[in-house]
Amino acid sequence: MFSGDAIVLENPNSTQITLASTADSKKVKVTFPKVPYLGLWSKPLKEGFVCIEPWFGMSDFEDTNFKIMEKPGIQTLLPYQV
Repeated sequence: MFSGDAIVLENPNSTQITLASTADSKKVKVTFPKVPYLGLWSKPLKEGFVCIEPWFGMSDFEDTNFKIMEKPGIQTLLPYQV
């Protein structure tokens, strides 16, 4: 499922996700704040974990133009803005 890379959900409609086992009735539910991206990933060929990460930005894509202000998910703040 994650052999290509992470699964990234843009502007997820929910603030929680539940992972359920297909082998038994075990489940894990993770709640998170409203975020622009939700990353789900695991290491290929390593079973036993899935990372669930609320993201506020994105890493570069293979076809990046290296212009930081055009990077997906970039956020800017004015000086002293919180």
